Amino acid sequence: MHFIRKLVSGNLGWSFNNKDSVCLSYITPKLIATSVPATGIETLWRNNRDSVKRFLENAHDKSYKIYDLCIEREESEYWRNYGKCYNTIIDSNIVVNSKFCRDVSDWFSKNPKNVAVVHCKAGKGRTGTMICSYLLFSHYSESAIEALSLYGEKRTSDGKGVTIPSQKRYVAYFDTVVNQLDCKINFKAFRLTKVHITIEPNKFGIEDMKLVIESYRNEEFKILDNFALLKSENSCIFDKDIQDVELENDVKLEFEGTIPGKKKIKLFKLYLNTLSIEHYDLVDSALDCEKVVTNNQIELVFNRSKLDYVSPKINEISLCLLFSFQ
Repeated sequence: MHFIRKLVSGNLGWSFNNKDSVCLSYITPKLIATSVPATGIETLWRNNRDSVKRFLENAHDKSYKIYDLCIEREESEYWRNYGKCYNTIIDSNIVVNSKFCRDVSDWFSKNPKNVAVVHCKAGKGRTGTMICSYLLFSHYSESAIEALSLYGEKRTSDGKGVTIPSQKRYVAYFDTVVNQLDCKINFKAFRLTKVHITIEPNKFGIEDMKLVIESYRNEEFKILDNFALLKSENSCIFDKDIQDVELENDVKLEFEGTIPGKKKIKLFKLYLNTLSIEHYDLVDSALDCEKVVTNNQIELVFNRSKLDYVSPKINEISLCLLFSFQ
């Protein structure tokens, strides 16, 4: 079973204590990343919950607190110190990250021996986003790049800790909140006025495009379809002018296309926060996206490396989102 768990965990680090081996890494002496403590058949490929508990109590007695990022389960009765910290709308959320950081800081202040144990399901991306947020909040790391680098080094064997572009983007946002805005968050609304997408090559034969927007502002969906198909040969170009979409705070954008036979396929998705617009000159573009500012408009340009879950059949892709400042 240990072999299977090692195989599933991939590049993630392991720790050993007496007879227990768990997929768990010390990012700092007080911040611990682990995969989900599982029960039942799931222990074949995940951490055994009892093993994790024994490991932590051998190492830290009762001076640890579990921060559970999984929406699937609730385990407050099993753990002495337990906190849920997730957002049902999107994977990353600046307000939730801020609450997490304050809670961890409060936990550490109660006893110098206290440690925080953070897990999502695999114990990699979402866990890393939260831990990097606290590294910035506590000034253990002074920049998003530094926090991501430390997490990758301590959590994985190849330095590839937080790898999903939107998760890296949210670490950059939190860097801005902590180091540029003094942790004062006041989100503004901006109007999305145009979407332009280029996909090469068009191996799918995409005939139509649909965009689903999910905004944390009011927890509602907005669906945009009927994109104008400007070109569909070797490349596929879609364009749409938009009139009535106002976005604020955290936003999820999910793109799907229709191919011959009316079959729908997921093309890519991304998460962003309107901090990208309001503080376009402060958020690190290396982790966020390219920005072009003209008059009262700003264009956010995302290439393939800045989008999540792009189909391997797509070689090149560009997404341009035009927002109005007014």
